Amino acid sequence: MGKYSISAPSYQLDANLRSGQVFRWRRQTDGVWLGFEAGHEIKIWQESSTLFVESQLTRAEIENFLGLSDPDYDNRLTRFGETPELKPWIEGYRGMAILQPHDPVEAMFSFLCASNSNIRRIEQMVEALAGLADRPPHFPALEEIAETSENRLRELGLGYRARTIPLVAKELLDQGGKTYLEKLRKTPYEEAREALISLPGVGPKLADCIAIYALRQPLACPIDVHVWRALGEILMPEYRGQTLTEPRRRDATAQIRERFGPDTMHVQHLLFHASLTKAFA
Repeated sequence: MGKYSISAPSYQLDANLRSGQVFRWRRQTDGVWLGFEAGHEIKIWQESSTLFVESQLTRAEIENFLGLSDPDYDNRLTRFGETPELKPWIEGYRGMAILQPHDPVEAMFSFLCASNSNIRRIEQMVEALAGLADRPPHFPALEEIAETSENRLRELGLGYRARTIPLVAKELLDQGGKTYLEKLRKTPYEEAREALISLPGVGPKLADCIAIYALRQPLACPIDVHVWRALGEILMPEYRGQTLTEPRRRDATAQIRERFGPDTMHVQHLLFHASLTKAFA
């Protein structure tokens, strides 16, 4: 296992790994994060503006996973700082990043577990699903998930998701498996989103979560109740205090895409982070 350091001024390691983007990471009592990425165990900890890493993955691979290799990061923060509504939130958001897991299968099935649940519960379900792998710490292949019975998944604590998870794996295998998911990363957003919605148990909001974290689609904008509240307080005061409905979700995401274009998923991420760190009235 290699050991190296990465200069990362202002990076928020704890906040990024706790932000509901990845679910096989645990913070140890000594402050070291232990997790899995691309089939490898990783240890990461932060001291001031430096990250220390123990992993078989290369520095470039770790930097990519952590979102540190984003070439537009500083320019994007400048653009957000020039947006009056976003400017007050920039300093709190600085150092946050959209993580980029290598394996679209793990990212996708993690979010299939994420529907209507809290982060600790999601972590438990993803850990149970990961235990199906023949080659730990690799995440199970689509074939392994597809061959697991609903009863077995219920025994592992996946609840109502136990029915649809194997069905999704089978459908993806019919479409070409992991290669198909990697192809969707290069497919136009609307087409990729429709492909996701066609899968068993995947609705519009879940499709957008998968589109960001598994497919890296910059126009994806999942809006849950937390993002919706922040949206009303920060960007769209006309929705302040209004109930989130599907027509309002569609209208809000259309406005965000029209205004921010390829920055859309990052605006959503800022809103989500703001919702976690600010108790709105």
